[in-house]
Amino acid sequence: MEMKEKGAGKSPAKTMLLVFGCVFVNFIGKRVADALGLPLWLDSLGTVFAAYVLGPVSGAIVGCTGNIIYSFWESSSLIYGITSIFIGLSIGIAARKDRLSTLFGATSMAGVVAIGSALISTVLNALFYGGSTGNV
Repeated sequence: MEMKEKGAGKSPAKTMLLVFGCVFVNFIGKRVADALGLPLWLDSLGTVFAAYVLGPVSGAIVGCTGNIIYSFWESSSLIYGITSIFIGLSIGIAARKDRLSTLFGATSMAGVVAIGSALISTVLNALFYGGSTGNV
C-alpha cells in the first residue's frame, strides 16, 4: 500500500499562499508576544502548521523566513532561524511518520520540540549574546 504524502496534490499557487500565510502568522505571533511581553513562542505557530500540512522542508522554510523578516526590526532574531528550522523539520518528520495521530505521540513530540528548541536557543544565547535572552 502506498502512503500519500500530506500536501501532495496541492496546486503550487495554493501551496505558496499557505506558505505566505504561515510566515505572516509567525510574524504577527512574534509581534503580539513582544508587544504583550508574553514568554511564548507564538512565532512558531505558522511553522508548526506548515510542517504538519506541507512537510518538514516547508516548515523549515517558513520558520527561517519568519526569522529573516523579523531581523529587520530586531537583528538578534536572525540567528534563531536555526531553532525555527529544527522546529519545522521535527514536526514535519513526525507528521510524515504519523507520530502525531495519538495524544501520546503529539504530547511526546511537543516535549521533544520544546526541549530541543530550548537547548538550541540556550547554546545560541551563550555563543552570541553572553547567555542573555532578551525575553521575559
